[in-house]
Amino acid sequence: KGLVMKDPKSVESQKFMKLTLDLQNEFHQRYKFKKVRDYAHLYNDAMRLLNSEELKVFDVKNDPDFRKNRYNFSMGTHAILTRKLLEHQVRCVNIRIGNWDHHSELWDSFVPGAKGLDQFVAVLLEDLHERGLLKSTIVTVMSEFGRTPVITKNMGRDHHNKSYTTMIAGAGVKNGVVIGKTDDTSSKVLTKSYSPIDFNATVAKLMGVNLDKEIYSPDNRPFTITRGGIPIEEIMA
Repeated sequence: KGLVMKDPKSVESQKFMKLTLDLQNEFHQRYKFKKVRDYAHLYNDAMRLLNSEELKVFDVKNDPDFRKNRYNFSMGTHAILTRKLLEHQVRCVNIRIGNWDHHSELWDSFVPGAKGLDQFVAVLLEDLHERGLLKSTIVTVMSEFGRTPVITKNMGRDHHNKSYTTMIAGAGVKNGVVIGKTDDTSSKVLTKSYSPIDFNATVAKLMGVNLDKEIYSPDNRPFTITRGGIPIEEIMA
């Protein structure tokens, strides 16, 4: 069901990987289906990474910067690893920060999670700025839903899609700009509202992506990156 290899380059690990590869090659020759080919590509990519010198980027605890006080918080490892991956030309880094689905026990989970998020964003932006990486990096903070402005009977907050906040910083973005306004309880948007596809269109435009270019899914269905979303020009520098 699983195997942990302490040293992927050891003789034992190499023998195991060769045996696994031989068995898989026989299977792939016998069953020539797309999903089998996709699995083979994913497996080969993983093997290349395990045998690559680039793997050392994940050894953050031996990085001299890791001992600095700025990383001494719950998500300090996430912050320094994100920066190191960007320094190694990784084009997209996705960070999942805990569980924010607080339908119950809000006070036990939200407060420490929010504190960790605040520290993570602050340290990461400062780090990227100091190293000149923020000029070529787009940083976004978002979730799939907002939360109800009132506490439920289960001492939590349920899904609320009428109003919620996202953050974007970095390349091509104005500093310190707030777009939009809600009522006093954040129940609804009072000014012009923007949808998730507008946010996607904004990120795509900042990246230089052609918003109108038609691309095709694996089953040959045409679509565009933004699905008709309109970039939010007010936040662009």
